[in-house]
Amino acid sequence: MQPSESFISTVIKQIRVYQWVKNLLIFVPLMLAHKTSDTHAIMQCVFGFAAMSFLASSVYVLNDLADVEHDRLHPRKRYRPLASGAITITQAWTLVAVLLLATVVLGILYVPIEFVAWLGVYAAATTLYSFILKRLVLVDVIALAGMYSLRIAAGGAAASVEVSPWLLGFTLFLFMSLAFLMRYRDWE
Repeated sequence: MQPSESFISTVIKQIRVYQWVKNLLIFVPLMLAHKTSDTHAIMQCVFGFAAMSFLASSVYVLNDLADVEHDRLHPRKRYRPLASGAITITQAWTLVAVLLLATVVLGILYVPIEFVAWLGVYAAATTLYSFILKRLVLVDVIALAGMYSLRIAAGGAAASVEVSPWLLGFTLFLFMSLAFLMRYRDWE
């Protein structure tokens, strides 16, 4: 394997591309509004998906930077690229900057301003979660559920469709239930 391929795969692990699947929730309002043949709305959601994914990855890297010493002592997290030393602190900060720049460029050029506002709310919520809320019992579960539902609200803004309060209420309940199940599994 070439060194560049190895570095690229390390960066992909560091930014947790596998977590981007959550951002597919952005497409839910588009589908429920039966706008799946509206090319403009689809492209708005595609750009929104990319912007949300880059933003989420920047927060993951920022979180890893804050927790690097703790992660090095953790049985599983010590294998993360930053904790293991596969990516340096400087490279991690560069990743954060590049990911945030990509988010801003997509936000300015390709998505509705209402979606950009949701990106701001998401950035604040995920950062608050990473540094404070994840340590608070029950609050962490509510915050996680809220961030999933937030993706659906943001998707409505990206596709320029109204999101029903019933849909948001249902998804909040659904995601809270799933988050409680995950926490229950972790506590066993």
